[in-house]
Amino acid sequence: YGRRSRRWRMPARHFARRHAVDDSTAVELFYVDTSPWIRDYHAEPDKYAVAGVDTAGQRRWLDSALAASTAQWKLVVG
Repeated sequence: YGRRSRRWRMPARHFARRHAVDDSTAVELFYVDTSPWIRDYHAEPDKYAVAGVDTAGQRRWLDSALAASTAQWKLVVG
């Protein structure tokens, strides 16, 4: 969808962005593409690009990134 809309900014299937709330508080947003976990999407590979996505790797990344984060607030966005 990123090729069609400049408003869509998802550089990878999973990524994180850290933002300062004030001088002593940070929030870290962890973005994950939840589409590969929807079984029905795998039945229509021409419509949904989920075939071959490493969901286990995405979960390992999320677990590791959350554990390593020092932000006071951590939000997961799917």
